[in-house]
Amino acid sequence: FQPTVEALQSQNWTVHVFAYDWRKPVSSHSGLLRNFIDTVTQPQEQVYLVAHSLGGLVSEAFLEDGNNKTKVKK
Repeated sequence: FQPTVEALQSQNWTVHVFAYDWRKPVSSHSGLLRNFIDTVTQPQEQVYLVAHSLGGLVSEAFLEDGNNKTKVKK
């Protein structure tokens, strides 16, 4: 994934990588992702989620909580 991170950064995007334990259930990561986003952003700031494969499922679980949708740009 490093080439993707570098490509986004070269276009002046701020990139934060959320690491998770792929052995745990996808649903267990939703709260951790929210805490991570809250840590790296300002309260009203929104983010774009970029994910692949299992990360996409983690993102989907995150978005299933309606409160989290306010943090994500569409």
